[in-house]
Amino acid sequence: MFSDRWLKFIGVVILLAIILTANNFGYLNFTKGLALRTSQPFFGLSARITSLVKDFFGNLASIKTQLSAARDLKKKLKELEAQNALLLEQREENLYLRQLLGLKQNLKMMTVGASVVSRDPTGIINTVVIDRGAEEGISRGDAVLDETGNLLGVVKEVFAHSGEFLLITDGLVKIDAKVAGKDILGIASGSHGLGLTLDLVSQGVKVEKGDKIITSGLTGSLPADILIGYADEPQSGSSELFQKLSIIPAAKLKDFRFVLVVTGF
Repeated sequence: MFSDRWLKFIGVVILLAIILTANNFGYLNFTKGLALRTSQPFFGLSARITSLVKDFFGNLASIKTQLSAARDLKKKLKELEAQNALLLEQREENLYLRQLLGLKQNLKMMTVGASVVSRDPTGIINTVVIDRGAEEGISRGDAVLDETGNLLGVVKEVFAHSGEFLLITDGLVKIDAKVAGKDILGIASGSHGLGLTLDLVSQGVKVEKGDKIITSGLTGSLPADILIGYADEPQSGSSELFQKLSIIPAAKLKDFRFVLVVTGF
């Protein structure tokens, strides 16, 4: 007798033969069609899913490319902004230098142009360091002017190729001054870096608000007729021996990078 394994094998062979015979005579066409019709929606869904996945990764790659382009554009914009800032700074420097050159040509005195090396932007410390010194003819006590010729300070210390000057608002600065167009003398003094005053003015004279205060040149340490500032409010009463009033400085004490130092007059 045949074993169960052989019976199963013979059964499978007979079943395959029946299926092949039925297929050859077309008996399985209905079953095949039904299977195709049944599986068609699944094939369509699979195709749509494949298309969606393809579009997703395509869009993802496009977004990545756009982000990279945006980063490159942002980087280029920053570079252009930096270049523009540099050009503006160079333009401003050229303007300052042209003003100083024009002022130097118009002044009837010897001057040396200098750049500011360091200073306190808050104005608390009134010492300014410049890049010119004794080798360029600068001496202690020389007047320092801004780009329009206003008195900015007085040289305090001098080294070989550098120097320091005090702003006119420093408490150590004392300048022989007068009221322009009037026979009125006084002393322009710094007030601890906070302001400027005109002191020791005789009580018998009248100083109007807005009068120009200029250097008198009487002591010979500074040239005459340099604009210091403009008379402002009185700070003394009529009972006091001398008048004292505040001065609005003509120079911009917090906005300068180049100066002229008067070395001879």
